[in-house]
Amino acid sequence: MADIYDIANFFIDVETDEQSGITNMKLNKLLYFAQGLFLARFDKPLFGETIEAWQHGPVVPEIYDKYKFCGKNPIEKADGKYDYNIFTGEEYGVLIDTERAYGIYDTWVLRDKTHEADTPWAKNFKTGFGDIIPQKDIKEYFANEIKKLNFKSKLPPSVKKLPSEWYDAEEDAFWEEKTP
Repeated sequence: MADIYDIANFFIDVETDEQSGITNMKLNKLLYFAQGLFLARFDKPLFGETIEAWQHGPVVPEIYDKYKFCGKNPIEKADGKYDYNIFTGEEYGVLIDTERAYGIYDTWVLRDKTHEADTPWAKNFKTGFGDIIPQKDIKEYFANEIKKLNFKSKLPPSVKKLPSEWYDAEEDAFWEEKTP
């Protein structure tokens, strides 16, 4: 299993290829969405760290602390030695799906999405930070959410490149460059 820092590096690496980059807040939202999709698909967590309900949405405190020096500015690059080969097919498939479903939105759209009624954040937010969002709440919510997202592939056995039915040469060229 990849750790939380490997998963964060995936999103930082992919998002820094885009014009806007990725902020600490957006990174934390993508980690939350990835955890939710993984729990809903595989009935096990993508990573072991807890997700807390903070004022601006779900946060993995370890990742927030690591990148808080960036403030509202984008994180410039993945940290340390990073390699896509660290991920299992299941992990990589969910990370790609998370990026395709949620990475297209800016930070504040993702923040607002986590604040909608009946989300795990809305059910658990009380004090501003430190309120843990239970994995069972995340799993239940994403079990319903995943049906709305209409993914092409529910359980990719291994992802070495994007499945051909997802591929759009112009839109997805950067994935091919990043795939080992």
